[in-house]
Amino acid sequence: MRNKKGKIIKWIGSNTDIESAKRTQTRTKQLEELNATLKQQKDQLIELNEAKDDFISLASHQLRTPATGVKQYLGMVLEGYAGEVTAAQRKMLERADLSNERQIIIINDLLKVAQVDAGKVHLSKQSISMGAMLEQVRNDLDSKFRDRNQNVTLIIPKDEVSACVDEARMRMVLDNLIDNASKYTPHGKNIELGVSRGPKTVTVWVRDEGVGIAAEDTDKLFRKFSRLDNPLSVLVGGTGLGLYWAKKIIDLHGGSLLVASILGVGTTFTIAIDCDE
Repeated sequence: MRNKKGKIIKWIGSNTDIESAKRTQTRTKQLEELNATLKQQKDQLIELNEAKDDFISLASHQLRTPATGVKQYLGMVLEGYAGEVTAAQRKMLERADLSNERQIIIINDLLKVAQVDAGKVHLSKQSISMGAMLEQVRNDLDSKFRDRNQNVTLIIPKDEVSACVDEARMRMVLDNLIDNASKYTPHGKNIELGVSRGPKTVTVWVRDEGVGIAAEDTDKLFRKFSRLDNPLSVLVGGTGLGLYWAKKIIDLHGGSLLVASILGVGTTFTIAIDCDE
């Protein structure tokens, strides 16, 4: 402020602390840079995941053709098309055939998982009798039950219980669950298969008297390549992909696949899906 002669007689001003504003501005810039970096990493991960799925799918297709060819030629040799097979030769050929069979199972599992992860599985639903399907799968696995001296009980209501499902894939899910129940159940024990209908859902269960699963391990069951250590796991083998794929298929049906188990007592897998209207 100046007087009439222009001389400064007073200073008036303000003093503002802008440190907080500067910190906020700096933090905002850092967050923007971090978000940009995370987006870039996310895009890279998506590309890598797609590349992985494409690779697995391509590799599985390319591997399955020669593996299937090996299977056919081994079968022809075992059946005598190339001449008489000695006992020693037959033993070696049968071992090769068994190893080839495991190879084909692994390839098929990889292909199924790659397809479902890539969103390439499209369901073809129709009204299916779940009791009849369960019985057919049980009959298909009957020789395994006999070899293991396992008693299988089938619980099916008199009235037909139907649901709208993709028949081929649902049959594969049931085959996986029931085959697992047999694999992880000691010889001479019991397995129960059942179907029931509620007000809104159809329930299918597979209950065994097998080795069971520890409570802390149940959340690992449906993870990719996850296999749990138990007294029978080394003997039965496996890829650790079956239950992962099965749950994905049930999810696509809008249903649920749950597990309840007691270590050393047994396990129950339960599928719940909408009733057929």
